[in-house]
Amino acid sequence: MIVDRRGLDSEKGSVLVTALGVLSVLALMAMGGFLVFQGNLRLLSRKTDSLKAFYCAEAGVAVGESALLRAFKSGDGWIEDESFQDENAYPVVPPLTSLQEVEPRLSDVKILIDVVDGPGVYRIRSYATITGSYGPVQASVVKHVVVDPYAGGGGVSPEFLDALDKIILSGGDITLQSHARVSGSVHSNGRVTIEEHAMIEGNVTDADDEIRHLPTIADLGKYAQSKAESVRSEYSGGWTSNPNNLVGNVHLKSDLFIDAHRIVRANLWVEGNVQISSHVKLYGDLFVEGNCFISSHVDVYGDVFVRGPLTIGSYVNIYGSVYVYDPLGGTNTFRLSEHSVINGNLVSAANVEVASHAEVHGSVLSGGSITFSEHSMSLGTSERGALVYAARDITVRSHGLSNVVAVIAHGWVDLKEHARVYRSDLNIDPELFALFPGPGVPAIVDSYWGT
Repeated sequence: MIVDRRGLDSEKGSVLVTALGVLSVLALMAMGGFLVFQGNLRLLSRKTDSLKAFYCAEAGVAVGESALLRAFKSGDGWIEDESFQDENAYPVVPPLTSLQEVEPRLSDVKILIDVVDGPGVYRIRSYATITGSYGPVQASVVKHVVVDPYAGGGGVSPEFLDALDKIILSGGDITLQSHARVSGSVHSNGRVTIEEHAMIEGNVTDADDEIRHLPTIADLGKYAQSKAESVRSEYSGGWTSNPNNLVGNVHLKSDLFIDAHRIVRANLWVEGNVQISSHVKLYGDLFVEGNCFISSHVDVYGDVFVRGPLTIGSYVNIYGSVYVYDPLGGTNTFRLSEHSVINGNLVSAANVEVASHAEVHGSVLSGGSITFSEHSMSLGTSERGALVYAARDITVRSHGLSNVVAVIAHGWVDLKEHARVYRSDLNIDPELFALFPGPGVPAIVDSYWGT
C-alpha cells in the first residue's frame, strides 16, 4: 500500500505546533503565577515589616514619655519653651541598642517632642526604620500628652515624718503657763515661752534656730466622706427603708428620731437630720447627711459619720471613730461633751472642743483649731499612740494629754496652768499616714493618638 507521507508530515507538524502552543501558555501561566506569588510575598513581607516598624515607633513614643517625665522631675527648662516645635522640636536620644535586641533589623529611630503649650501639653513624634527584605520600611507614630507635675503619688510627706521627732511642733508660738509640763522636745517657728514652774523635758528650738516646714494634711472633709462611702460599700444584704423597722442596713431619705431607752441593731444611713434620745443603744454604724444630735447616756457600738454639725451630749460612749465632714469646715465647732468617750479616732473638718473629763482614745485631727478643756484626755490606745493635729491652734488646759506621739499645730500651742503633754513610745494608726501625702510627682493625665 502506498502511504502519502506529505499528509502525515503535515499532521505531525500541526500537532507539534499545538503542543508548543499549549506548553507556551502553561509556561506563561506558571510564570504569571510565580510573579503574582512573588508580588504577594513582597507585599506580605512589607506589611509585616511595616507592622514591626510601627511597633518600634510606638516604643519610641514610650521612650519620649519617659524622657518628658524625667525632664519635669529635674526641672529642665525646655519643657516650658514653646520654640521647641516642628523642625526645632526637642530631640530625644533613642536607646537604639536596646530596641535592636527586640527587632534586630531596626536601623534607625528618631524621637521628637514638640512643646505645644508648656509646661503641660506636648506632642511626641517617633519615626522608626527597618531594613526589610525588599528595602527600608518606615513607620511613624504621633501622640499628644498632658502632664500634671503633681498628679502622681509622692508617698508620705517627709515633713510629717520629720515632725514625729518632736512631741510638739508649732508654726507659731508655744507657751507653757505655770506648772505646765512636756515630756519631750519641742520646736516653734515663733517663740517658746516657759513660765515659772513650767518644764520641758527635752530640747527646745525656735525660729532663731531654724524654720521648719510643717506637714499639710489632706482635705479632712473629703477624707471622711470617702471613708463613709468605703465602709458602706462593704455591707452585704442590701438596704431597707422602713423607719419603723430599724434592723439590718437601713437607708432613710427623711429625718430620723429615735426614742429614749431604745435598742437599735442596724447600720443607719440617713440623708436627713438625726436625733437620738437618751439611754439609746445603737449596735451599728451611723451615717448622717444632715445634722446630728446625740443625747446623753447613749452607747454607739460602731463608727459615726456626720456631714452636718454634730452635737454629742454627756456620758456618751462611742466604741468606734467619729468623722465630721462639715461643709463649713473650720467655721463650726464639734464639741465632745463632759464625760463622753470616743474609743477610736476623731477626725473633723470643723473646730474641735473636748470638754472636761471627756476622752478620745485615738488621735484627734482637725481642719480648724482644737481645745482640750480641764481634765479632758487624749489617751491613745494600748496598741497605738495618739496624734494631735490642727490646721490652726491648739489649746490644752490642765491635765490634758498623755500617750501622745506628736502635737502639730500650724498656729500657736498654748499649754495652760498644770497642763500635761506626755509622750508615747507607740506608733500612730498606720491609716493616718495617708493623710499626709508627699509632694506629687509628674504624671501623664491625658493623651490621644494622632497628628
